[in-house]
Amino acid sequence: MTHRPFDHPTRTEAYAFVVVDDEGNAGGRVTPQEGVTISCSSTSPVARHIPSMVLPPSEVRDLNPDVDRIQVWVNINGGEYPLGVYAITTPTAHVRHGRRWREMQLHDLGVLLSGDDTLPEAFGVASGDRVTDAIEVLLDRAGVARRDVVATLQTAGNHLAWPPTVQPATPMRALTALAGLTFPWFDVDGVCQVGWLPYAGLAAPRYDFSLGKAAVVDVGDLSETDDRWGIPTEWRVRSKAQNGALISALYQLPSSHPMSSAARGGRRRQRDVPIPGLESTDDAKARARDAAQRETAVHRTRSFRARLIPTLEPHDVVTYVDGTPMLLDQWTVTCVPGALMDVTLRESLIEESSLS
Repeated sequence: MTHRPFDHPTRTEAYAFVVVDDEGNAGGRVTPQEGVTISCSSTSPVARHIPSMVLPPSEVRDLNPDVDRIQVWVNINGGEYPLGVYAITTPTAHVRHGRRWREMQLHDLGVLLSGDDTLPEAFGVASGDRVTDAIEVLLDRAGVARRDVVATLQTAGNHLAWPPTVQPATPMRALTALAGLTFPWFDVDGVCQVGWLPYAGLAAPRYDFSLGKAAVVDVGDLSETDDRWGIPTEWRVRSKAQNGALISALYQLPSSHPMSSAARGGRRRQRDVPIPGLESTDDAKARARDAAQRETAVHRTRSFRARLIPTLEPHDVVTYVDGTPMLLDQWTVTCVPGALMDVTLRESLIEESSLS
């Protein structure tokens, strides 16, 4: 695992909030009057969220909430790291201590896909069209200029169509599920990413949360959550082929999994997962396993507090204290020098042989 300068046990931290345009060009700075918290989630369509930022009146007057965006930076031991680009989604004027302030809520640029904007016309994907080509068209229509979409040859098995006035997120969810991809998310630089759904063992870990490292400081607060109520044990994917034939496949949690039917007294709970546009039973098998991987309640989670790691991204695979590869589920950063971040990891399916 590569050593990074922010791993050093002795370090200095400073935060900056820069006003940028839609191409990332800086246009000045703002100075929030209270501590700013960034909440991040790998399973939310809008991964990063700032619940509250309060600015002084002089800075509010110079901001256009419909156009300006805020990029957050942290300087650690002289190295600068971005922590996301955010749109001002809810500006709120109010009075505090007899003076006029502006409080605002911000979300990352995922709001371009899952916000109020809708497609002005119908959108369709013809049989045989590449899924990633359709995703690129949707990103164009949503105004997403900076993006990195994984190359895949997956095509639609039959014609898919959506009416006008739907959010771009609606066809995007269907297309990414069809190809086994992540829903589009925006990285710390504000670039839209569409990649393969992560699995431990298939993606290399990007960070190691090991005991003795400078990153983990509150090991006494490690906790584990293991939901057991109403959790599926198997997923049935269904899709209609171009010739009208039904394509179907079943994924069952392997007997070694604590949520499997075998481990729960033989009880079976099946989840029905319709995914239009699949071309083969092999595709359906892979998508059924993806459905289990996306079902967060199936996987045990482990939470702890750590020093800020600015390079963490949604869908990262990391290693846990005992060396177990896990998925980064969610984390919270408080933009105050020396503050700890709260991290939650969740388990990943890894048994390739369990496809049936």
